[in-house]
Amino acid sequence: ATHLWDVACGLHQDRNERQAYTRAINILHEHLSTLVQQRFPDARLGVYGSCLSDLSLGKSSDVDLSLDFKRAREVKDQF
Repeated sequence: ATHLWDVACGLHQDRNERQAYTRAINILHEHLSTLVQQRFPDARLGVYGSCLSDLSLGKSSDVDLSLDFKRAREVKDQF
């Protein structure tokens, strides 16, 4: 029975760590988006990759960001 308790506590801790990791990514995204949009109002910063899924390795995982400029998309679409 102790083993099952240890497993349950470990799963709970993993869930709490995952939630904290997700909150940290969201805060990072919000802060960086604000800075980018102050300088480039038509730019949008996106988060993608394993950091948004359960495939990430947690604290040792990177955060993938994309920077999209509306004007660059318009020029690309002309070709």
